[in-house]
Amino acid sequence: MKNKKLLIIAGVLALVALGAGTFAWFTSGDSAVNHFEGEIAGNDIQIVETFTPEKDWTPGEGVAKKVSVANVSEYDALIRVSFEEVFKKLRNNNEIYFDGTDKYIWASGPNKGSELAAPPVVPKAMPSKSDYVSLGYVDVTANLSTEVQNITVDNKEYKFKIYEKEVQAAGNKPSGDPIPEEYSYVAQWEASDNTKAKAYIGNTSGSIARDRTTQKLTLVNPAYLSMIDATYNEIRENWADPNKLYNKPAVDEKTYKSFADDLIQLGFTELTTKITENKWYYNIADGYFYFVGKVLRGTQTAQLLDSVKLMEQADNSYSLLQFDLIVNAQGIQNAQQSIKDTWKTDVSNPTLYTKLVEFCDY
Repeated sequence: MKNKKLLIIAGVLALVALGAGTFAWFTSGDSAVNHFEGEIAGNDIQIVETFTPEKDWTPGEGVAKKVSVANVSEYDALIRVSFEEVFKKLRNNNEIYFDGTDKYIWASGPNKGSELAAPPVVPKAMPSKSDYVSLGYVDVTANLSTEVQNITVDNKEYKFKIYEKEVQAAGNKPSGDPIPEEYSYVAQWEASDNTKAKAYIGNTSGSIARDRTTQKLTLVNPAYLSMIDATYNEIRENWADPNKLYNKPAVDEKTYKSFADDLIQLGFTELTTKITENKWYYNIADGYFYFVGKVLRGTQTAQLLDSVKLMEQADNSYSLLQFDLIVNAQGIQNAQQSIKDTWKTDVSNPTLYTKLVEFCDY
């Protein structure tokens, strides 16, 4: 039975991309190294991953996601990898304005300007990244004579803030007539943990009334917090599901579309369409990437995955998208019978099987 001793392992690596807005506010997070114990021989396989979290994963940007697999067992091994995906996209990405009482208004979409029939199921504030002070604005919230109550969204309380910047100093026309100073105003909602959310107070022109004597400010329009209904449709796909194998054509030899959505693409590196030693080969018949070679104990495969990219065509329907990429790695001892019993490539791809047998010790 020794020749059938398996080092089977399944490891998980998650890529979560979050974002909001139009082409912006996409973020992602992940762990750096994923380590998992084998089912039989102990600490057999490690997914080795290099990843620098991106706070802003924007359309057109490839996020480095370098993945290989290490054999840390006491045996030489053969290794293969497959993917699972969880893709969540907003059911309705249209922006909503909320005045903090009971008034929800569609800010975009076919019903723009009309009130919602019912409050959002999962309200979420639309984030703001603006640092208005660094842009020369001054916090003049204390001068606001209009009462604006705090708004709580997603269990977080936001206070309304308004900022002022002088864009024209007082002066005189050539005729001697006075020219009054002019100001620009911007606003946002801010929470105690420094979370910021977009605000809407109508058009800039005429949205703020300023008393030049007292410097008191009055809002001509209500102060709305910009938000969305963050409920999702979810798609789950398993590349190696025997009932629904990955079936999309490759973009090119080293680029594949995500199973769940065409605008997310996976970039590979040591991948080839021909069965080549020390390269990765995708076996479309069973949904696995096979490393074509023997992985000696204490060594690792060549790199497989290199990056994950959200394509430039992604519009604001991809706001707040969530994408989990799960990497499952399997290893078996390099024995011919193990390949037959466990991977069954002798049936799914006889040519691949014959090549893998070359790396078997028995």
